[in-house]
Amino acid sequence: MNIQKVKKLKADITYLKINRGVVAVDEENRVYFFDENEKFVKGFNFKLPKHKKEENSIDVSYDNRYVLIAIPSKGLYLFDLKLKKKQQFNWHKGDVTCCKFFDGGYFGSGGVDGHIYLYALDLRKRVASLPKHKDFVMDLEFISSEDTLVAGGYDNSVIFVDVSSFKRHIRYPHLKPTKKVMFNNYLVTTSTFSDIIKWIEYEDADRFKLYKEFRDFEIVDNILIIGVEGKIVLYDLEKEVLLNEEFLKVDVEKISVYKNWLYFSFEDTIFKVNLLEDEDKLISLIAMENYKEVYELVLKNPFLKKIKAYEELEEIYKEKIKEAIKYFEALEDDMALNVLRPFLEVPSLKFEIEKIINDFKNFAKFKLAYEKKNYALLYQLAYMYPNLQKTKIFELVEKEWEKRVDLAFKYAIKGKIEDAKEVLKPFMGVAKKIPLIKKILQEAGKYRLLKEKLVKRDFKGFCTLIKENPEFKDTKEYRILMEYAQNLYKKALELLKKEDFKRVIKIIHTLRDIEKFRDKAVELEEKLKIILEFIKAFKSDKNRAFELVKKYPFLRELSVFREYDSIWKDKLKLAQRKAFEGKLKEALDELKEYKGIEAKKARISSMIKSAYLEYIDSLTGDKRQEAIEKYKKKFGEDEEIKKLS
Repeated sequence: MNIQKVKKLKADITYLKINRGVVAVDEENRVYFFDENEKFVKGFNFKLPKHKKEENSIDVSYDNRYVLIAIPSKGLYLFDLKLKKKQQFNWHKGDVTCCKFFDGGYFGSGGVDGHIYLYALDLRKRVASLPKHKDFVMDLEFISSEDTLVAGGYDNSVIFVDVSSFKRHIRYPHLKPTKKVMFNNYLVTTSTFSDIIKWIEYEDADRFKLYKEFRDFEIVDNILIIGVEGKIVLYDLEKEVLLNEEFLKVDVEKISVYKNWLYFSFEDTIFKVNLLEDEDKLISLIAMENYKEVYELVLKNPFLKKIKAYEELEEIYKEKIKEAIKYFEALEDDMALNVLRPFLEVPSLKFEIEKIINDFKNFAKFKLAYEKKNYALLYQLAYMYPNLQKTKIFELVEKEWEKRVDLAFKYAIKGKIEDAKEVLKPFMGVAKKIPLIKKILQEAGKYRLLKEKLVKRDFKGFCTLIKENPEFKDTKEYRILMEYAQNLYKKALELLKKEDFKRVIKIIHTLRDIEKFRDKAVELEEKLKIILEFIKAFKSDKNRAFELVKKYPFLRELSVFREYDSIWKDKLKLAQRKAFEGKLKEALDELKEYKGIEAKKARISSMIKSAYLEYIDSLTGDKRQEAIEKYKKKFGEDEEIKKLS
C-alpha cells in the first residue's frame, strides 16, 4: 500500500487523533491542529516539562476545545484553548500516569498511587474519588451506556468500577502490564507485549497473542487495527480470527482512523494510508471477472468489503450459482462450467463450487429418474448429492409428494386403503417416506387429528402427536408450524425491544406449547420476569431495582431506566455545582430522593467529600485546621485529608 507522509513535527509524537482534522501532540507539549486537507490551522505551545511518551498522559476533547496533559511530578493540567486558560490538579500522590475525557462532561485521571479521580469539566473540579487500586493505573475508559469506568493496571489487571455505587470487579487476564483500554462496540484491552483481550461484561471472551511489543490499536466496526513492533495487524473481533498478520510492514507508535484513511505516527512524523486505495483496481478486476485476484485483494485488505462493488460481487456470485444450476438442469454442463470457472479459482469458494459441479455430474441420472417416476432413485441421489435439492425437479417432486399425501389421506380416512396405496405407490420405494406412508395407511385417524390440531391451534396437542409419531415430521403441517414458530420468536424479540410486554406474554404462551421452541419460550419468559420484577421494584424498592440492573445489564435499555438515569445525571450535575459553591445543604436537598439508594450513596458521598476537601484547601491557619477536624469526624482520616493536613 502507498504510504504518504503527512507532517513532520518538531519532536516525537505522543498523541494522534483524527476528529474533523488531524490533532497531534508532541512530547514537548506542543499541540497541532490540521484541517481535513491536512493544512495547519492553529497550534499551542504549553511551556511545561516533557510528559512521558510511553504513558497515556495526553487527551484532547471531542470538540478540540480542551487538552489534558499529565506531567511527571507536576500533576494534571487542563487547558481551555478557547479561553486560553489552564488549571493544574494535584490530587494524586505521585505522578499522574493517564488521563481521559469522558462522555457527559467529565474527565478522569489515574496515577502511580492507584487512585482514579473523576472531574467535572464545567466546574473544573474533582468530584469523585473511585476505589483505590493497589498498583499504578495505566489507562482509562468510560462506557457511558453501562455507567462503568474501566481501568488498566500495571499489575496486569483490568478494573471495572460502577461510577455510582463504586462497586468494582478486578480481573488479572494479562501476561504483562495493561497498556491500553478502548471501547467502541467492543471493549478491548492489551498489555505491553500485545496480549490482546476482547471483553463481554466482566469476562474475557476472546484473547490472542502476537508476541511483539505493543504500540497502539484502533477499533473500526468489527476490525481491530493493531500496531506492534515492525508491523500493523488486522483482527476480526466478531469472528475472532486473524485477518492479516502483516497488513503493513512499518514501524508505528500511534494509530487513528478517519473515514477511509489510516493515520499513524512514528517518532516525529505523521503518515497515512488510504484503506480503499485499491478500489479502482478491485472494480476493474470484477469487470474482467478476475475473481481470484479480487478475493486475494479483499483477503489482504478486508476494508474493501465496504465498497459497493464488493457488495455487488457477492450478489453476482449468488446469481451465477443460480445461473449455473439452470444450465446444469438443461444438461448444458459446458455452459454451467463456463459460468462457474472464474469463481473456481478462488480458494475460499473452490470447495463449494467443486461440490456443486460434482453433485450435478449425477443430474442426468437424476432427471431420468424423474421422467421414469423412479422416485426411490431420485431421492437417493438427492440425499447423496444435496445440491440436486436446489433444482426445479426436486421442488416439483416434493409438491407432488405433498399432493399425493393429502389425497391418500382422504382415501385412507374413508377406509379406501387400496386407493390410498395406489396414490402413494410412486413413493413406496423411498426409504425416508415409508414411515409416513405406513402411518397414513394404518393410522389415518391420527393424521386427521394432527391436521385438526393445527387448524384449531392446539400446538401442544400437535407436538404431543409428533412426539408419539415422529413420522409426521415429514408432513407439510409440521413444516408450516416450524416456520410459524420461528417467525413468532423473531416477532417476540422485536416486541421486547419495543416494550410491548402484553404481546410478548401471548407469544410466550404459544411458543411454550411448541416443543422445539420451548427452550426459547423459557428464555423469553425468564427475561420478561426479570424486566417485570425490575419495573415493579422501580416503583417501590429502588435498591432492589438497582441490584437487578447490576446483575442484568440489559435492563439499562428500558425506557423507565433511561429516563430515570438521565434525570439523576442532571440532578447530580446541579448538586455538584451547589456543593462546590459551598451550598452543601442545597446540594443534598437536590439529591434527597436518592438518599436511601445504596447504588447512589458512594457517588454522592464522594462528591460531598470532594467539595469539602476543595473548601479546606482554600483555607489557611486556624480555620483550615478546624475544617480538617470536622472532616475527620464525618469521613474519617483518609489519605486525602492527610495530604491537606
